[in-house]
Amino acid sequence: MPVVKNSLLVLAVTFVGCEFLQHYYLQIIELTRSTESSNIFAVLSQALTSLLEFVVLTLLVPLRVMELERKAPPGNFWDFSQKHVMPLTIESIRALAITLLWTLLLIVPGIFKYIRFFFVPYVVIADPEYSLGKRDALEYSNQLVKGIGFGLFIFILGLFGLDVLRSSAREAFPLFSNPIPAVATSLLFFMLNIYTNVLLFRLYQLRVMKLSKGDQNGTHV
Repeated sequence: MPVVKNSLLVLAVTFVGCEFLQHYYLQIIELTRSTESSNIFAVLSQALTSLLEFVVLTLLVPLRVMELERKAPPGNFWDFSQKHVMPLTIESIRALAITLLWTLLLIVPGIFKYIRFFFVPYVVIADPEYSLGKRDALEYSNQLVKGIGFGLFIFILGLFGLDVLRSSAREAFPLFSNPIPAVATSLLFFMLNIYTNVLLFRLYQLRVMKLSKGDQNGTHV
């Protein structure tokens, strides 16, 4: 709740904007089922809107959690995002390219690489060694995931299931014809999304501490 409280404006704009666009594109798909080009445009637009929400929460949650730990006042999200969005984009493209290359071999190796690179955004955003250019984000994420890969895979499956349920809820309660159920269900899933992002960042921090402790003791985690 402190994360939400310190980010009300950003979260409200993100929620309202993304949900309205998602329902709008669903409406386009419903009205233009016979027009293939319009359908493709609507699906791509939905994906980009989901990506926007993902990027905002990926940047916002670590910022607010780190501020709470330092007992610092809420900082400017726009300044923070400007600082990190370019390296985050570059490292995400690197991780995606390697994952796709492994996927060309077989699906399973691609999934393996996807899981191993899952902490890349948090390394870019929160790791001081990366900011100094002394850390490779992909390699460090790979080290952090070792030992928890299967559990993280199950957690990712759960996130995918929530996303499917969220999409189903949007289709079941169109905003323009069922506004109250649409807003209520969308808000519930949005809050769950924020909470899972907090959990994932805390897991990242715990793995960093464990790996650092292992390095100090001369052991591998």
